[in-house]
Parts: sequence; C-alpha cells; structure tokens
Amino acid sequence: METAFAVASEIGLASACRALGLSRATAYRHRRPKPPGSRRRRPPPRALSDEERAAVLAERFVDASAELVAERLRSAGLDVEARPAKEVRDLAECDAFDIGGATYMFHWLKEATGLVRRNCALLAACPVWLFSCGPLGTETTDEDGRDVRDVSGPREFAELRDAIHPRDTRVFFGSYDPEQKPIGFMERLTRMMPAARSAFPVGGFRDRAEIGAWADGIAHELAPVPASRG
Repeated sequence: METAFAVASEIGLASACRALGLSRATAYRHRRPKPPGSRRRRPPPRALSDEERAAVLAERFVDASAELVAERLRSAGLDVEARPAKEVRDLAECDAFDIGGATYMFHWLKEATGLVRRNCALLAACPVWLFSCGPLGTETTDEDGRDVRDVSGPREFAELRDAIHPRDTRVFFGSYDPEQKPIGFMERLTRMMPAARSAFPVGGFRDRAEIGAWADGIAHELAPVPASRG
C-alpha cells in the first residue's frame, strides 16, 4: 500500500490504485485503520485456495491466453498458427486474425500495438479480434461496482477500433511472475518497496472457461458456410 501512496502525489490516488490493481477503499482504510477487534473481511468468491495457489505458482505464469484461443479454434477444425507479435513479419498469408497482448499501466504492450498499426490497411479488410490480459487478483468488481475488466482495457483499443473495426475486443485477467524482468519503471519501483506483494498479486488469474467461450464465438463466426443444395 505504501507504493500507492508513494506514486499518488504524481498521478493521484485513484489512478495509482487502478494502475496497481488496488481498491481505493482499501487505500483509504490504510489511511484510517479500523479499531482493534473489527471484523476481518471475507475472502472474495474467486479467491484461490492454498492448493490452487500452489498449482498456479508451479506453472511459472506462462502467458498462455493466446495458445488457449488457438487450441480452441483448432478443435473447431480451423487452421490456426499462434506466434508472438514480435516475430510476425507478413500477414498476407492469413485470412483472419486474433491479436492479443498484455496491458501495463493502461497501455497495450508495444509489440501488439505496433503490429496492428503497421498493418492497418490489411487488417481493416479482414475479420479481426483483439484481446488484452491485464487485471490481477480475484476481485471482479471495483469499489464503485464496475467490472474491473471494463475499466482496465488498454487506451489503444479506442484508436484501433476506429482504424481497423475489429469484430470484438476483450479484456481477460492476467498473471504476474515476480521473477520475470520488470516491464517498466512503475514495476521496478514497486519491487523495491515493502508493499510490492499487495500491489502486484503473484500468480495466474486467467479464467480458462471465459477465454474458451470467447474463442468458440470466433470459431462460430469463421465456420465455413455450407454449400446450398440445388
């Protein structure tokens, strides 16, 4: 929590809490601690058990959202190839695209953003879906009752919707591995402070069922139209 207060002077407490995945109500409670004997807050419905958390930690938090989508599309009979955005050079050989990337500080990471911006003309003429992985933790709503996925989308999505008109954009929960190289200044700063663990919950928080259902919808739209009899 000290991290949120440390950066609040620069960007405001509300923005700091959103960027760090913290509740403003929690921040205010730290400013005004509850008196001794107050009831402890119940864990959220999606909170991981100790066994589930151990299993998550064992997976090393590989960002598998793209591969989950690819596997689901393949199971529907589609020819699919999953590649990191930074390795993609030519899109002309593909007929449809599902482009995803992590969100950091309300921005889509540059590899995915750059790929779309460089190929706007081609993508605008094809079926395209965009997704982002960002929110951490098990809370699905913020202190104002809003779905955290709705308020955690990358700012670039508005620009890209106007540029290429994707069929859908979606935000999924993400993951955080403290042993991976920090992405930016805020993460490096956070790791040096005592409140780092609460600022960036450790683990993988993807909802495989949610991702699979979204992929099924894409597969349905891409399914070939049966030839008419006659």
